[in-house]
Amino acid sequence: ASFWNGIAGALGLNIVVAFLPTMLVLITSSCFRLKAYAWAQQLLQRWYFMFLIVFQLFVVTISSSLEQATMDTIENPLSLVEKLSYGMCRTTHFFLSIFVIQWASVGMEVTRYTQLIKYILWKKALESPLEAHNIAEPEDQDYYGMGARTARYTSFFVIGFGF
Repeated sequence: ASFWNGIAGALGLNIVVAFLPTMLVLITSSCFRLKAYAWAQQLLQRWYFMFLIVFQLFVVTISSSLEQATMDTIENPLSLVEKLSYGMCRTTHFFLSIFVIQWASVGMEVTRYTQLIKYILWKKALESPLEAHNIAEPEDQDYYGMGARTARYTSFFVIGFGF
C-alpha cells in the first residue's frame, strides 16, 4: 500500500499531462493557419514547455489561492521567492517520484514498444510484413514528435536543476 501511495499521484499526473500535447496541437491547428506541420511542433514545444514549467514549478508557490498569492507578491515582491522556496521544500519528495516515473517513461519511449506491438498485431492480421510496417510505423506526432519531446526533456532538466 505504501508503494502505491508513493507513485499513484505522480503516475496520475503523468497520465493527465500526457494528453496535453494532443490538446495543444488540436487548438493550434484549429485556431491558427499553419503552412506546415513543423510550425505546429514549434508552437507545441513553446506552449507545452511553458505549461510544464508553470504547472510544475510555480504552482507550488500558491498555498491558499491565486488571488492571495498575487496580492502578497504585489505588496512584497520578495515574498514570491520565499513562497517558492517553501513550496519546493514541501513538494520535493513528490517531484522526485515524478522523476522516477518520467525516466521509466523515457526508457519505454526509446524502445518504441507501441510500434512493435502494432507491427506484431498487424502482421498477424495482414498478408505481408510490408503492409504491417506501413500501418504501424507513423508515431503519434503530438506526444512523440520533436516539439513535445524537446519540451518534456527540457522541463526535466529545469526541474532537476531547480530541485
